[in-house]
Amino acid sequence: KKLEDLMELLTSVGIEPTANGIKKLHRERHELIQSEKHLHLQCLEKEEEVAKLGRLIDRMCNDNQKRQ
Repeated sequence: KKLEDLMELLTSVGIEPTANGIKKLHRERHELIQSEKHLHLQCLEKEEEVAKLGRLIDRMCNDNQKRQ
């Protein structure tokens, strides 16, 4: 029963329950994981940029307060 359900699920999302279909599924899964890793790295880079800007703003505010 579980195998039948899996076959129906694969077919319903456009994946043939064959060796080639399973290879396609693995390939798409791998591509998705790589894409997620890339997006995660981009987010980390943006977080670093925001942190640097925050420190720069803090320094500028501190310098301004010292002058006053």
